[in-house]
Amino acid sequence: MPITEKYLTMLRNVFPKTGKQKPALIPIESAGAIAAVTKYYQSYDLPKGTIQGSPPIPDDDMKTLQVPLYLVANKKLSDEVVSSLAQAIMDARRDLMGQDPLIAQISEPDTDSTDTNNDTYIPVHPGATAYFGGNVQSFFDKHGDQIFYGSMLLGTLTSLFAAGWKYMTKGEHKPEDRPLMRLYALTDHISRADSEAALAEAERRIDDILKGELQKYAIGDAEATETAAMGLATHRLEHLIAQRRTALSDKPASTLQP
Repeated sequence: MPITEKYLTMLRNVFPKTGKQKPALIPIESAGAIAAVTKYYQSYDLPKGTIQGSPPIPDDDMKTLQVPLYLVANKKLSDEVVSSLAQAIMDARRDLMGQDPLIAQISEPDTDSTDTNNDTYIPVHPGATAYFGGNVQSFFDKHGDQIFYGSMLLGTLTSLFAAGWKYMTKGEHKPEDRPLMRLYALTDHISRADSEAALAEAERRIDDILKGELQKYAIGDAEATETAAMGLATHRLEHLIAQRRTALSDKPASTLQP
């Protein structure tokens, strides 16, 4: 029976209280040898005075046998589940043993695989071994390498896909549709401009081209060399517009009329 005050009181009530007859306990001196052969027993030292305090029964620590109860888990359960279960049980033991002393007898299994006297009758689940050994790994401890190398692989594949897509779609645009060529085409438009409205239209088209390139640059789709060349071309066009505007302002108004 459990060695708790509740059950010990029941045991004491079995014996007469005359004082002439007292219970006698028989030690099992070969308890260790028996437990080594039959793993479902454990060698146990019953503390002095457990049954009765005065005079103490037993009068000294007495070797005997006990039969442990095991909470077992299916070996197919994952280590994470069993580790969480073991932690929940030990947390509940700490919180409840004040209400029921019997719960204090819940203990961790012997996880020392190098001990030749290991008293575990049933193999300990690896998840429980990890918890009681303090070797429970977090999610990132177990999968950190996969996440790290997976992110690197994903980044590489994304870059390759973007490069391939850009190569496949490169021929869809005619050379004259490229922003730099469109800016170059404005040179003739500016040179033939005969009014301020025509020059304003040229400036608007330059702004539209630059706006489109800035949007590409923001998403990383612009080429550095072409962006630099566009800056030089824009500066040149602005200079031509200023020259054409000056030339138009110097002409007599009659020459501008049809």
